[in-house]
Amino acid sequence: MYKILVIFVLTSLIASFLISRPVKQSISPQASVNFINHQLTQNLTDKKLTATNIDIDIYNQKIYFTLIDNDRFIPIILSTQKQIPLQINALQKIIKTVRINLAYPTKIDLSLDKPYATIKNN
Repeated sequence: MYKILVIFVLTSLIASFLISRPVKQSISPQASVNFINHQLTQNLTDKKLTATNIDIDIYNQKIYFTLIDNDRFIPIILSTQKQIPLQINALQKIIKTVRINLAYPTKIDLSLDKPYATIKNN
């Protein structure tokens, strides 16, 4: 009787462990692009930033778009592997800081391990 009880408890534990494990679902590239595009446009709208020419390169893990700021077109590159809201916050801070210094960015790349922005004075 004791052996049957132990076997039943062990099989119950194993079964509950297998059932509770999350199942990895493969997401199609198009679904991933749609999700990233939605998240990007939502965050840009929330920060009152205007973007055009959005291109998501899922295979190279980059997001390309052009930011329109004071009639200037600024090429922006973000990473699909980093959190989009954090990248948009950093982008907004860069633009504000550059404006305070009476300059404007000519390119901002936040996709790398060492992000950079090229800046030009008025």
